Amino acid sequence: MLIIQTILAIPRRLRTRGLYFYGVGFAIRISIDRESEPRRRNLSIPEILLIVNAAIISVVSTMYFIMFVDELLSLRQILLSREMSRAFWELVEKISLPELYVFAWVFATTFGFFHEYLHIRFGRIIGIPTRNLYIATLLGFPLIFSVETDNRGTKNMQRAFVAAGGLIANTIYLSVMFMLFLLFPTNIWIEVAFYVALIITIINGLIINIIDFDGLRISLEIAKSYGEKGFAGLILVWFITLAMFVIRPLII
Repeated sequence: MLIIQTILAIPRRLRTRGLYFYGVGFAIRISIDRESEPRRRNLSIPEILLIVNAAIISVVSTMYFIMFVDELLSLRQILLSREMSRAFWELVEKISLPELYVFAWVFATTFGFFHEYLHIRFGRIIGIPTRNLYIATLLGFPLIFSVETDNRGTKNMQRAFVAAGGLIANTIYLSVMFMLFLLFPTNIWIEVAFYVALIITIINGLIINIIDFDGLRISLEIAKSYGEKGFAGLILVWFITLAMFVIRPLII
């Protein structure tokens, strides 16, 4: 498979048609709103409330991540870490590679497409067209779903609104998986889907990140809309968040 993908990386015609091959995977480009033009407009009250909701999700995700890492690194959680490790390897023993491959694509197509669809939908509502949808794989497994938007001449809060669509989608999907998990607690695939969705939702919502995920993008766009004061406030939030991570173990 790796040899075939390396050979297919050579033809330029495949790339012009939206197929990109590289040694360990391939990517697909799907055109969306090729003819639409971006437009500037003010947000309505419900749209602002959606951004606020997404910002709250980002803050909660960041705090949950900090507390989880803090607990995981503390000596109090050595036994818990061993239990988690034992449960993980028991799960690995129950799952075959073909089953994992099918699950990965089913989860990716449902979670990934829904996430990107709300980005696209929110963009159309606010006047930001989506040019392309990208799907990248690694060794045959789905890796990344991403959209390319046309942000020419758009406002900061418009871009924040588009980013909010991803966090709203994650929360909706996670809520559905949680309800299914309660209804079918013995189904191993629903359990795995719930925890994978939870992990992705938390990481995607982090306001402190080295990758431009939705949580960081929302916080940056909101800060930009308030100029220097906004950036100062964002840096203060980052500092307080990191300080809590460092100081909390010393207090408790």
